[in-house]
Amino acid sequence: MTAILYISLTSSAVIVSAWLMFFGWRRRHTASGLAFAMFALTMLVWSAFYTLELASSGDTALSNAFSKLSYIGILTAPPTWLIFVGLHTDSIHWLSAAHPQFKRNTALLFAMPVVSLALVMTNEWHHLHWHQINTIIINDFEVYRAEYGPAFWASAIYAYGLMAYALTALLRVAATTIRPQQRQAFWIVFGSLIPWAGNLLSVTNVSPLPGLDLTPISFVASGAIVGWVLVRYEGLRLPLIARDSVMDSMTDGIIIIDQAGRVMEFNQTAIELLSMDAATATGKPLRSVFADHPELMEAYHYIVDPLSTNPQREVRVRRPGSRIDYLFLRISPVRSTNGLPVARLLQLRDISLHKKAQNIASRRMTELTILRDIDTRISSMLNMDDVLHHALVFAMKMSDADAGFISLIEGDQQRIVQAMGRYTGDLVGQFFAFNIGITGYVIRTGKPHMVTDTSAEPKYYAELPDTRSQITYPLIAHDRMIGVLNLESLALDNFTREAFDFVRLLAARIASAIENADLFTTTQNQLAELRDLYVQVSDLERFRSDMLRLASHDLRSPLGNVQGYLELLRMDGHLLNTEQQDILYGIERQTERMNAIINDILSIERAQGGRHTGNVDLVALAQDIVGVHQPQAENKALTLTFETDLPEIVTHGDKAQLGEVIANLITNAIKYTPEGGTIQVSLQMTDRSLVLDVVDNGYGIPADQQDKLFKPFSRINQHETVNIDGTGLGLHLVKSIIERHGGAIRFESAHGEGSRFGFELPLMIV
Repeated sequence: MTAILYISLTSSAVIVSAWLMFFGWRRRHTASGLAFAMFALTMLVWSAFYTLELASSGDTALSNAFSKLSYIGILTAPPTWLIFVGLHTDSIHWLSAAHPQFKRNTALLFAMPVVSLALVMTNEWHHLHWHQINTIIINDFEVYRAEYGPAFWASAIYAYGLMAYALTALLRVAATTIRPQQRQAFWIVFGSLIPWAGNLLSVTNVSPLPGLDLTPISFVASGAIVGWVLVRYEGLRLPLIARDSVMDSMTDGIIIIDQAGRVMEFNQTAIELLSMDAATATGKPLRSVFADHPELMEAYHYIVDPLSTNPQREVRVRRPGSRIDYLFLRISPVRSTNGLPVARLLQLRDISLHKKAQNIASRRMTELTILRDIDTRISSMLNMDDVLHHALVFAMKMSDADAGFISLIEGDQQRIVQAMGRYTGDLVGQFFAFNIGITGYVIRTGKPHMVTDTSAEPKYYAELPDTRSQITYPLIAHDRMIGVLNLESLALDNFTREAFDFVRLLAARIASAIENADLFTTTQNQLAELRDLYVQVSDLERFRSDMLRLASHDLRSPLGNVQGYLELLRMDGHLLNTEQQDILYGIERQTERMNAIINDILSIERAQGGRHTGNVDLVALAQDIVGVHQPQAENKALTLTFETDLPEIVTHGDKAQLGEVIANLITNAIKYTPEGGTIQVSLQMTDRSLVLDVVDNGYGIPADQQDKLFKPFSRINQHETVNIDGTGLGLHLVKSIIERHGGAIRFESAHGEGSRFGFELPLMIV
């Protein structure tokens, strides 16, 4: 029964070890998962050969052989266990997968086991591992008990040292990590103590199962507990194992320090941000790690000060080569399960790009404010000298220049119109060709130019011999080059790219202000010329009016005399023969025509000279004028009517001029309508206007001559109207009067069918 019990226990250990190896192998994509599989393999080898050793009881040679082979697992179990703990907890720096000497370090761990295994295999030669192997009988079951030599105790001490080192790493994790990790670490610590107990019971011969080595079974039990932890808490995927890859994938730098201020953990980003020596940083005081960055240490003390309430701070860090970076530092406490602070987590973030963008935005806002102020000031100036002076003052101030000038293009040269600084002589007013210096180059190319060292610039032309840097901008307004803005400094590299770009914006505003001032000056000169011209035209207009009145008066006097003589001749007409009477009739017609022309000219003059406005009843006015022309219409057997639906329409205007318009339209209709025709005068009111129409069924006007109707002295040439007298001024007078009243002429006509003449006035009823 004893043999069955012992072999059953070791066989169970074999099965559990095989399952644990398979479990770890399934998770070999992680370094700790592969290490766990290798640890399970050592337990499998140990327990399998120990089972075979027990099963071969009675055969000393075979049992001894299996006992030696079991040492392959016995001797490699402690180093593989330590490797697993190091990779799983990431708390043993030299056993970190990221360590550059990781492979060498793991290989060195197996140096002692390899030597010990060689001594085991050759023990018969030297008896350094076993002095003697004794056989004992337990319930008819033969087992072996060895007396150990110095080689055994050396390997045992080595194994116990590795196990103790692994145990301290687990204890450190259990004391400092977060709650899920602490649970994992607690159970793994508990499991790691089991082999100690089993091995001590076996070595001291106080085991409850005499003759049975409990060490492999206890190791399997330990592995089973670890496997349960990995399954229960998903340890191979939680931060305890994945912490290294997670931390290194973070864009923020992470540093964990203990309560004494010693560095415990850090990620790759922290190494890059601080140029840390990763091989020696662990365990060092934080002040040593921050030795090259006193600004960070100062910020750290500020945050952890008991009086401070802000857990974060922006830090300006000076880098080699005068480069300035900005880091964001945040400090958070790390607490144990009982809520006590056990460490501090420092989070570092590079905010240089954000800060740079923030500074650029702030600078742009300041520049825009300055530009707005400059725009307001120089745009409100219209005097050219004031614009040039203030523009140059602003440009020199914003660029930190020592001297400068503005030149404007005149013909094929540039003329200096404003200058400031230590220029020799009177520079203002001087002309320069386009092929001289940097200003000429800028005029030719239309591109701004910056020189940081004039001694190395072949295009430089020295107005100031001690100038060391210069910037020149074209002044362009509406795609037209009008001049240049030139700024000079006594210092090398005085002009920065930011200043260059800013003053370029200012140059555009200067060009616009100069053009506005020039336009204002030109406008003022033109306005003065127009005033002079207006005076001359007014004088000519008065002279024309006086001449028209004088001519009309002087023409009427002799014309009246002629008409008087014609009346006398007509009284003696019976004394004249037929030919003489025809001549007399022709003279009468021409004098009447001359009198009509004079009247029309005076009417036009009155219409253009101004209006005597007042309230006018258009219905009464039209009725009166139709009545006056009724006898004239009856003489030609014409039917003249007036129609309206309104009792009165009172509007605002010149009664005499509006009456003249209506009379002119009716007279024309009578003249150009043959006997027996009809003429209808109508007056109506729409929503927006007053409309008067004079419609006849007279001769009508050919379409090709209608465009000449309202031009002065123009008459229609057609055979029906060749004998009808007219001056050609009537319709021109009508159009002039109506337009002066804000109205419009209405006209329709078809040759042989009649015409419609009228007007439309805006509705201004009072």
